[in-house]
Amino acid sequence: MTRTKDMWAEAHYPPTENQIKYNQIMLNYDIFDEIVSDVCKTTRTHPDELFNKTKDNHVTSARYLIYYLAKINSYRLSSIVRCMKAMGFETTNSTIIYGIKETEKKIKQDPDLAKYVESWNPVNQ
Repeated sequence: MTRTKDMWAEAHYPPTENQIKYNQIMLNYDIFDEIVSDVCKTTRTHPDELFNKTKDNHVTSARYLIYYLAKINSYRLSSIVRCMKAMGFETTNSTIIYGIKETEKKIKQDPDLAKYVESWNPVNQ
């Protein structure tokens, strides 16, 4: 008797480029860790502050920036939720969407922030 897992693998082989890219992101938290580290350094926010339930403006802005940078680096909302949970912070898709929209507004108003975000754009790397 063929196992379901083996049947699925046979039907979906070889994987598409999108599946490979998604699996690399899911298996590799390195990009997310780089984003968190760089945002903490740039905003002078300690990671302990970032992953606590605080509503201080500078901390939430840093969190929103992480959401935005993860999104432009091809992370799905569910992946961002999973990464944040791995760091000890529970969040929801709606919070992430709100944070991304708020960051987009700030980027239009702040040229320094726009320049910083541009340095993270995967097209430039």
